[in-house]
Amino acid sequence: MNNITLYRNSSPLFNLVERGKRSVESAAISRALLSDDTLTIRMKSSSVLDIKINDYFVLFGSIYRLNALPNVNKISDTEHEYDIIAEGLMYDMKRCKYFNADGTGQKFNLEFPLIGTIETFLICLKNNMQRLSLDWEIGNFTNGETKTITFGDDSCLSALQKICDEFKVDFWVKIENDKIVIHTGDFGRKLPLTFEYGKGKGLYGLNRSNVDDNDIINRLYVLGGTENIPNGYRNFSMNLMLPTADFIEDQSLIAGFGLKEGSITFDEIYPKRTGKISALGDTKFKFVDSGMDFDLNAKETDGVTTKYLIAGTSAKIHFNTGNFAGYEFEIKKGGYSHASKTFEIIPFTNDSGQKFPDVDSEAFQFALGDEYVILDIVMPQTYIDKAENELLVKGLEQFELHKNAKVSYDLEVDENYMEKIGVGNFDIGDYVTVFDSDLGINKMLRINSTTVNFIENGKYNPFRYKVTIADSYEINYASQVVLDVKEIKNILSITSLGNINYSKLGLKTTQELQNLAFDTDGYFWPENIKPESIETNMLSVGAKSQQVSCSVVFELMVDGNKNKVKANAGVIYSQTFDKTWNIAENNVVLSDDEYRYVYAVCSKTGTDAIIEFTQEQIKFDDNVNDFYFLLGLLHPVFEGQRVLSINIGTTTINGGLIRTGIISSLDMQTYFNLDTGEIKGKIKFLNGSDGFTSIDGGLLMSQIIEVGDETERNAFISSITDNGDESIRIGAGAPYSDKNNAPFRVLDNGKMIAENAEIKGKINSTEGNIGGWQITPKSLTSQNGELFFGTRDNSGDLIDGLVISADVNQNSQIYSNFKIRSNKNLGSNNINEAASILATGNSILNTGLSLNAFGGTVNNALEIGSGFLFLNNIDSNGFKGIKVYVPHLAGTLQEGFSGQKNIGGTICHFQNGLFIG
Repeated sequence: MNNITLYRNSSPLFNLVERGKRSVESAAISRALLSDDTLTIRMKSSSVLDIKINDYFVLFGSIYRLNALPNVNKISDTEHEYDIIAEGLMYDMKRCKYFNADGTGQKFNLEFPLIGTIETFLICLKNNMQRLSLDWEIGNFTNGETKTITFGDDSCLSALQKICDEFKVDFWVKIENDKIVIHTGDFGRKLPLTFEYGKGKGLYGLNRSNVDDNDIINRLYVLGGTENIPNGYRNFSMNLMLPTADFIEDQSLIAGFGLKEGSITFDEIYPKRTGKISALGDTKFKFVDSGMDFDLNAKETDGVTTKYLIAGTSAKIHFNTGNFAGYEFEIKKGGYSHASKTFEIIPFTNDSGQKFPDVDSEAFQFALGDEYVILDIVMPQTYIDKAENELLVKGLEQFELHKNAKVSYDLEVDENYMEKIGVGNFDIGDYVTVFDSDLGINKMLRINSTTVNFIENGKYNPFRYKVTIADSYEINYASQVVLDVKEIKNILSITSLGNINYSKLGLKTTQELQNLAFDTDGYFWPENIKPESIETNMLSVGAKSQQVSCSVVFELMVDGNKNKVKANAGVIYSQTFDKTWNIAENNVVLSDDEYRYVYAVCSKTGTDAIIEFTQEQIKFDDNVNDFYFLLGLLHPVFEGQRVLSINIGTTTINGGLIRTGIISSLDMQTYFNLDTGEIKGKIKFLNGSDGFTSIDGGLLMSQIIEVGDETERNAFISSITDNGDESIRIGAGAPYSDKNNAPFRVLDNGKMIAENAEIKGKINSTEGNIGGWQITPKSLTSQNGELFFGTRDNSGDLIDGLVISADVNQNSQIYSNFKIRSNKNLGSNNINEAASILATGNSILNTGLSLNAFGGTVNNALEIGSGFLFLNNIDSNGFKGIKVYVPHLAGTLQEGFSGQKNIGGTICHFQNGLFIG
């Protein structure tokens, strides 16, 4: 190939191939389903090339753009080696973020859930991509079911990959009529091509590898959704099940390979009827479905129990298509007429103030042809059977995909064979047949990826193919791990992952409270409230009969039984009547899973009371003998759990003042009990002037915690690392703003700095410096310090004890380092000994005291000021005498003279050189 032209702004820049100046060593195009379309080029140039980001090539009918600068290796002034990577049009979608953008391109959020058919998601994609270029358009797609997908900081490419993964379709990007068109669906042709070994048969080499060794399943447990499942269904299963068994299996595979189980849940398959609006009602809240084939209000033979409606639970309409696709509405109580087949829903208003439906906006109204399903009802048996069979079909499809190992084949294709096929007649997504009798392969598989090395060693050949085919493929996202993390983040941005069931339960209990609430006092008349608003100086919420305080503790799920409730003994006080009743303990086992009102039944004449559970709505003063104080609602069993909602007390709103008892989150995991001063839950203070702070039980997390008030703070704890391991973690005596001058500081490396300390107890330290004394494992050192034991007089002279220092006689001209005084009155039977020196042991020489004095005018090695030199135990095991070192006698120790000497007429006696008398 002699023409690989680089373009900039639609104009040719230069050809990578020019004799004597530039040459291409190698070039290849790699493509993979939904995830790769890359051009790589290695070339040499005699000069530096003008290549910039956004330059592009046009090769084999496709555009490849530089999204990063090439790598350059300068070999000499006249030789430069370039490695260029250019990417196909699909990578342009990485340049734009996937906002919740409208048709004007106005951006709203990066983290949001979107509801709709695939068309809704593709229109949003186009709106975002047209910020890059108005040439981006939507091509082929097929609208199907409505889905909800949550996006979080996605690029348009990762969003499209996510959309295709959710809707189980492929995508491809093409240049058509000067437009960049995104197509979705199933693409690829079944080609009448067979690859096998042999001359002219297409294959040089074949390598087989397993896609997933753990993906073989020979017994598959299949479950459906949990909606519209009747009580007692299939041994109390919460999920839809297969018609006749719990699983699908292949006995021959189990016998051959052993049992390998798997499971799959199809949440979208449950007993349902897809209805369609055939006419609009006489209000914006009503619609007609002429095809409705069962009476929602039908009763059992007892004439009381409803067949399809669930007691205590509101039936709901979930729209699949139309303006309300993805939205749910409660059916008004008594809001279905089978005679006219008309439904009436309860409207609602979202947090932004948008009404659903909106009588003034056609964009938020029902329309003819809108499809819906009914939820939270018991469907007729025919629909249950239909759903079970649908589940079986889906389960069999998945079982066929997973009962055999998934494998892929890497093919080295004969160039001559590919030349016969021709350029452009062979592409990713197409299906071809691979045959090898030795390996037992004879099947049609899909082309997952191709690499065309159209230039090798400077030689052009567009038929040099490497091909990977398989019976499945994986989307190679920019990073699968990053995508998974984003998915988790997206879930967390809507509700805490750990509390998602609590949120679901909280929403359900709120709806039930709305539906089951009634007027306990016969006071709240409709004319007191306008349809659209409440206008008043003060709003009081709560009936007078419910102004009670109750100390009863309710225990639910006693002994693990969802229908066993214990009401412990306690008292109840009515603010309205200023009276107290004593409540006896009451243990109840309910007969079913339905709701119950919880009353405190209190004697009108006495002080006795009891807790009663009933489905009857009783006004508090209707009974002749007792007051019925409504304490709360015991909700129906939901996912094996009971919830008790207490509704006694009053909330008043007066101007800017709200008075109430408890403020709670929907999931009941965070609340403020204003009556007891208790706070429950993980409280997080978002970033602001004081930074991040979170309270979770006993754990308080914050970057800086200071002690004090608004005017003075004198201690702190910090997690900020601003000086490596010398960063201050704890300080006292100064605010954090003056942390380096705090008299007490603890550093990240464990070092403690204190100006004053009183330490009691044991101290373990290997070394240190205290008061000028340097302590090590082998020494205690001080240049000016002093060791002192004993007592001194007022002038500092030693009276009794021991002193060691650089100068122990600071008030004298006599300098010494060591002084001992033993000044004690011990009595006649004790000996006062100032110092005792002993050298003993099996040694060559034991010396008890070695004294030297030299260098002075007078050198006294030993000076005795007073007293005797007492030599104890002569001629026995004690004193042995004196030995004198005589150098001229060969340096030996000579014993002193023993005997008598006449000195001046006096006879003197010597013992080993010592005068003894």
